[in-house]
Amino acid sequence: MLFLAFYETSLAKMEAVIAKRLDWDVAAPPSFKLVAEYVQHGSSDPIRGVIVFETDDAGDISTLILYYGETVKLDVRVASDVRTAIARTRALVEGSEPLARDEDGRSI
Repeated sequence: MLFLAFYETSLAKMEAVIAKRLDWDVAAPPSFKLVAEYVQHGSSDPIRGVIVFETDDAGDISTLILYYGETVKLDVRVASDVRTAIARTRALVEGSEPLARDEDGRSI
């Protein structure tokens, strides 16, 4: 699954954040795939950005949050590309796809 992790930190914590980021490449679980990361320009404090990543292991999200600890505030959300989201929304609106499925995959 694809995720967006919006982050926020302060200038006072920047050295610790940079050190943690440089070490994350080694600390990251094997199932965690970094797709992209961006920092927002034009703001001084707080510093904000986004990490785009893929994983099929929910534990990777906990690992990311615990790894950065108090140095970064993270808001992690499931994401999809826009075209897939539009197609899925149209299917739901047109009634060709159920709103939910049970554990056996049946429409509910």
